[in-house]
Amino acid sequence: MKSLLSLILASLIMSSCSPVAQKDLNELSDGDFVRVSDRSFQVEAARTEAEHVQGLSGHPPLKDDEGMLFIFDDAQVRHFWMKDMLFPLDIVFIGEDGRIVDIKRDFQPCVPISCPSYSSAAPARYVLEVYSGRMDRIFPGQRVIPG
Repeated sequence: MKSLLSLILASLIMSSCSPVAQKDLNELSDGDFVRVSDRSFQVEAARTEAEHVQGLSGHPPLKDDEGMLFIFDDAQVRHFWMKDMLFPLDIVFIGEDGRIVDIKRDFQPCVPISCPSYSSAAPARYVLEVYSGRMDRIFPGQRVIPG
C-alpha cells in the first residue's frame, strides 16, 4: 500500500512539472502573441485566401507591438507587394519549423507608377508583417514562437 501511494505521489509530482502545451504558429488566432528574440507582437491572423490578399492594405499603421501573421497550408516561396499600403513594413518569412528563412526590411508602400513584388529567398509557411524597423537585430535562423 505504501509503495502504491509513493507511486501515485510521484506520478502527480511529475505531471505537475510537465510543461504546459504551447500552441503552434498554425494554431494562433487574432489577439495571440508571437515572440522573436526579445520582442513580442500581438497578431491578427490571416488564414483564408481573401485575408491573404487583403493583408494590411488600407489598414491604419501598426503599433510597435502589433503585427499580422499569414498562415499558409504549406511551405513555398511567397510573393508579397505593398499595394494600397499606408505605411512601411518589415516582412519576416518563416519556415515550417518556425525559423526565419528571410527578412525584407523597410518595405515601402507602392508609388503610383510602380508596385514591385518581392519573393522570399526560401520556402515559407508563415509570414509576419510588422512596422518597419522592428526587425533590426533579428536575423534568419532565429525562431518565431507563440506566446
